[in-house]
Amino acid sequence: MFKAILKVNISALVYSMFAGKKGGNKSKKRSTAMKILFAVFAVYIVGVLMISAGTMFSTLASGLTSAGLDWMYFSVIAIFIFLLTFIGSVFSTQNLIFNAKDNELLLGMPIPPFYILASRVLLLFILELLYGVFMAVPAITVYFFYAPFSAATLGLFVAATLLIIIFSAAVTSFLGWLIALVSSRFRKKNIIQTVLSLGLFALYLVFCSNIQGYMQTLIVNGEAIGEAIRKALPPFYYFGVVCAEHKISALAALAAVSIIPFLLACLLLSKSFFRITAGKKTASKKKYVEKELKTSSVRTALLKKELGRFFSLPIFILNSGTGCLLQIVLSVMLAINGKELLASIAESGEADFTKYMPVIVSLIMGLCASMVNLCSSSISLEGNRINLLRSMPVAADDFYFAKFASNYIVGLPTLIICTVFDCVFLGLSPVQTIIIMVLLLIFFAMTVFINLIANICLPRFTWNSEAVIIKQSGSVLVGMLGGVAATATIFAPFFPLSKYISAEAYLLCATVVVTAVCLGLAKFVRTAGKEKFEQMNA
Repeated sequence: MFKAILKVNISALVYSMFAGKKGGNKSKKRSTAMKILFAVFAVYIVGVLMISAGTMFSTLASGLTSAGLDWMYFSVIAIFIFLLTFIGSVFSTQNLIFNAKDNELLLGMPIPPFYILASRVLLLFILELLYGVFMAVPAITVYFFYAPFSAATLGLFVAATLLIIIFSAAVTSFLGWLIALVSSRFRKKNIIQTVLSLGLFALYLVFCSNIQGYMQTLIVNGEAIGEAIRKALPPFYYFGVVCAEHKISALAALAAVSIIPFLLACLLLSKSFFRITAGKKTASKKKYVEKELKTSSVRTALLKKELGRFFSLPIFILNSGTGCLLQIVLSVMLAINGKELLASIAESGEADFTKYMPVIVSLIMGLCASMVNLCSSSISLEGNRINLLRSMPVAADDFYFAKFASNYIVGLPTLIICTVFDCVFLGLSPVQTIIIMVLLLIFFAMTVFINLIANICLPRFTWNSEAVIIKQSGSVLVGMLGGVAATATIFAPFFPLSKYISAEAYLLCATVVVTAVCLGLAKFVRTAGKEKFEQMNA
């Protein structure tokens, strides 16, 4: 029974990446081609992430190994692995364990609750293992560039990595249990989840933005920081000693501090899983107050529904609204560092490097705007409700309008405010500001259409948790890559062409091109999108 439940969960996770259609050789060929395309995208993304991580670890490895602090290098790697797995899964834990759509169905069957819980926790561990690989592989590869290869080091590193991921799973499971327990006692539980999620994500952004400084501090003050790790962070200290000094006693200690908390977390979850999942909520009920019934148009009603869903799902806010937070962070960084930062980005020491400013501001704000991608998963989030919507007098144009408008409304305020903020602090003229603003408003619409079309072509209505669709679905991947590709295609050509054309003229030409593409995408939604809407079925 346990194997069957686990197989279903893993299948749902894997097949959320692909949208297949039933029947017909043509559909099967299209599905195979789509899988190959996703595989290419996946290899590209994994390669970029690992190369970036390897570049970051190279400086750390050269400094610490030359100082004889190999154990400290591995300890820092363990911290990075823990942070990535923790941040990558902590926001999914509650949805995967307690808020899975089929929990009530499974609990109503003659299946021990422990089997259901164990399959959810094991799925969480698999997700964390995937995140950990992104750090572990480049970390050990870089290390062997600066130290002789050792099979013992490699084997112990693999074992220690598995244990530190188990430790991370214990922490995330406990936090997920705590959030679920607290949330079950409050009517406005989504506010608690949203605030906590955004707070953790803000801390993660602060850490990432200062990571280079942390690296330099580690190299300069290695001994002092190593002593602090030894005293305050035992799991990471044991990790370093195991890998660098091959001490089996340290491996046993690491196993103890990782596995025991994990077992305790599982015991805690098992004791409260049924009560939290299917028990009676203790939150006070909202009293009904008689009010005048107000009606609205179909588009208005659908738009309110979309915005309500976005602001009620913390994981939706965190993953699909990241661009808004990034715009704020990067705008403040531009204001603080000013022209020095832009000079380094433009890689120019000329006195007139200000000619790059309008395009650089447009590129940064455009890239952030493309990360506001509600549309890449909002159709799939309808689930089996898509059949109900199609049975109602809801036209495809109205359905897609609500998806598009909700995405645009969420991202518009920060786009306008941050762009104007940058232009003012960087001394751009009113004409330049207007040109940038017009281009970005149209460019944002284009990226919203890209995300919408991705979900139109790759809908996935069968899922157990919103987290799977919002974080791992194929349409989200295509929309994200499409936004990055669109940003690079529109803004990057300016830099080699900057000797022949001014920034203002280039941005005007880009506005014409983006407008044409946007109109073409809108036409696709109204024509082919209408046919897709008629074929949507959960």
